[in-house]
Amino acid sequence: MTTAKRMTATSTAASLSQPTTATQTHTQYVDIGNYTVQSLTSIAPDDVLTVRSLVHTLTVGEPIQASKRSSTSPLIVYGRNTYHAGEATLSYSNGAEATMKCDKTLLAKQVELLLTVAIEGSVNLVITVPDPYESTQTLNPDGSVSLQSTVAASAQGLVGDYSFIRNGVDINTSVKNVTVIQEGLPAVLKARRDGHVANYGTTVCLDIGGKTCNLLVVDDIGDVVGYMSMLGQGGIKLATALQSNQLYRARCKRANVKVPGAERIMSAIGAGRMYVGSNDAATWADIFNAELGRWYTSLVGDVEATLGDLDSDLTGMMLTGGNANLLHDFVDSNVFIPKSPEQFNITALSQL
Repeated sequence: MTTAKRMTATSTAASLSQPTTATQTHTQYVDIGNYTVQSLTSIAPDDVLTVRSLVHTLTVGEPIQASKRSSTSPLIVYGRNTYHAGEATLSYSNGAEATMKCDKTLLAKQVELLLTVAIEGSVNLVITVPDPYESTQTLNPDGSVSLQSTVAASAQGLVGDYSFIRNGVDINTSVKNVTVIQEGLPAVLKARRDGHVANYGTTVCLDIGGKTCNLLVVDDIGDVVGYMSMLGQGGIKLATALQSNQLYRARCKRANVKVPGAERIMSAIGAGRMYVGSNDAATWADIFNAELGRWYTSLVGDVEATLGDLDSDLTGMMLTGGNANLLHDFVDSNVFIPKSPEQFNITALSQL
């Protein structure tokens, strides 16, 4: 586990203030995750917009699934590119490009996903990243890799004007300022303020997303003292286990349906279903708890190995993220799981 440089919410407070100008500048809070992009704005502070972090770039002559465009599956024209984002990308025959930790901190990917939720007008942008102090890398023409600035510094490249078309509507967004905050920290600070975890000692936050499981350790004064991102340990691991289960695969064969991809299985689980599509004969209902238990056991092992000596200072533990609800029956009663864990991170970010 890497030890993060100290970062507190108070150090960002000044940069969140809005300038007084003739044209009002709004604040937009954006959490770009490997599974979803979520947004809240100062215009509508209670309306969370969620878009799956899936992108399909259309090729020349390729039919557009225009009927499937919506606020959560936007069709975007930006520059020379046209791309569909969100759940609708799963309808294209050649699939969608999933966002992974290795590229969600790249500027081009951040722009691509930002435009799925960007609002009209002048904006102060507040975003979260896994590790603000991690060095970014670029590939040189000769094939060598060079280290660049930190993720937090490179995110300042989002400042600028964007003119694009989303779902047939022209949108002009002007990003005036970018504030970068470490993922998970706002959630811990909100849980402490609201009395869900102790406001002293060490708090461990396990953010269980779709693709990654992020472990954040926060000390008694609100500083991040440890962080680790476990790629592939989020909900995708559970979905892949179900996909590979021989009993489930046999049922798919008997039902004459193709074994669905992990992304589709994740979507079904998120919707509370135990099968993909309309054929409930290909179900994983009776094997779900067993696979869920194995996934949870694996997560516990990763957490214990990562915490090491820090475990003796632990005074509070919490689970957030879109897959946290699945583990209610496995965790101790003193482990805090928010009522809507899939929205807790973005809500907490907007309340810093």
